[in-house]
Amino acid sequence: MTHPVDTVSGVPKGLWRYGSRVGEMATGDKSEYEDGVGKELILFSAQKRKLAYDLNVDVYSSNKILQEYMNSISWASYSGGMAVTAALTPLGAVRFTKTAHNVNNLIRDNAPEDLRKINRKVLKKLDVPKNVIEEFLDNNWLSPRHETAIVHNLENLGLQNGVSDFIQLVATSNSEEDAFFFQNITHLIEHYISNTVESQNSIVVHDHFALLRVRKHFVFPVLVDNGYWSEFGANLMNTFESDLRSEYGEDVQILLWITGEVSDKAKKELSSRKINLVEHAYETIGKDL
Repeated sequence: MTHPVDTVSGVPKGLWRYGSRVGEMATGDKSEYEDGVGKELILFSAQKRKLAYDLNVDVYSSNKILQEYMNSISWASYSGGMAVTAALTPLGAVRFTKTAHNVNNLIRDNAPEDLRKINRKVLKKLDVPKNVIEEFLDNNWLSPRHETAIVHNLENLGLQNGVSDFIQLVATSNSEEDAFFFQNITHLIEHYISNTVESQNSIVVHDHFALLRVRKHFVFPVLVDNGYWSEFGANLMNTFESDLRSEYGEDVQILLWITGEVSDKAKKELSSRKINLVEHAYETIGKDL
């Protein structure tokens, strides 16, 4: 009664629909955000995914209170066919960053093992080597949502090169912060590309950062609310500037594209290095790029 989800045990027989997932469940590591195999096989997790979709929250969130609440409601709904609408009011204010609508649909309609198959197929189509794909899909810090959002964005960007290097970089994630960082980087790159007429775009991985190469200039997407000039920032910018100009020519343009804003000193230092700055990148569209 006090821990209803803990009563789920064993693997029910006769669930032929899930036969194709046995190999994936047996060999692939579950991420830190997923339900156990037993819950998936009895469709408990499917009920939970639908609930999360209706609430517009992340079913793979690391928020323990949210997970406990969804588990309790989903188990009640699963086991008794209970109408849960009235019980959802306390979660009305809980919101997470939205991903693309079709990614949410994929999360709602597919189990993690199915998402892995979908993502694996897309990455193969993008010419990512098998070993890199498996390293990416087996990273325990990348939830099915992280993986699906990243892969879906990359599929739609029409990048000419660099996808494999980027996936290899994402596969090194060792925290939830890393996972969200890379997911949001793909969103930021997608926003840039969708608001330009440029077609020759590639990702260049440099010093554990992802740059977008657009013809003869580079876009450096950075997730920051308020940036201040520091010794680290100076070393970082000096290295980027030196490396890019020595490899691609002194006339190469470097565009620092950030989600927030930076201090006046940072603006002055960037200007002195001929690094163009765009603040509030998500508010920048079309002719402003």
